[in-house]
Amino acid sequence: MSNDDVLAAQIKSSIITKIKTQEYLPGELLPSERDFATMYSVSRYLIHDIFDELISQHYLIRVQGKGTFVRKPEQNRVALGVLNESKNASFTSLVRNFGIEISNKCLGTGIIKNKKYFADKLGLSEEDEIYGIHRIRLGNKEPLAIEFTYVPIHFFCIKCIFNNKNRFHKILVVNNYFFK
Repeated sequence: MSNDDVLAAQIKSSIITKIKTQEYLPGELLPSERDFATMYSVSRYLIHDIFDELISQHYLIRVQGKGTFVRKPEQNRVALGVLNESKNASFTSLVRNFGIEISNKCLGTGIIKNKKYFADKLGLSEEDEIYGIHRIRLGNKEPLAIEFTYVPIHFFCIKCIFNNKNRFHKILVVNNYFFK
């Protein structure tokens, strides 16, 4: 192993350690290759090769014209390993398989304002109304998760009802399913 190989392994290990200890946070822009080369007194080409390795190992991501960033975790991958009767994995079906009774506590609902971020994520225009639901998912009456749901408002209507204690409730109706 050459001196460059040993040095590259040390630098690579240092960067990985900083990512794992969150000295470098997900989404953070790293110093430039030139700055790293100066910092470690090595060639920019060696740093470029190290970055290439870290990109292939999913630690970093390079954005043309912007720089190299710490890769954010893949949040779209959920490995629940449980399918319900309609072949969909869900929080409820997963937890119920462990004999836990599920309930919810609504933290808030309403039409989202300043919705550019949500419109972009949902593939909508900024003019489309988006309804937000924030709730705590409880298992055996203990908090298990906080859930944030954002739905284009044209998918449902809101009906107002009174329950048996004359308390006013808004109910979402989506394809004939009711949500409190």
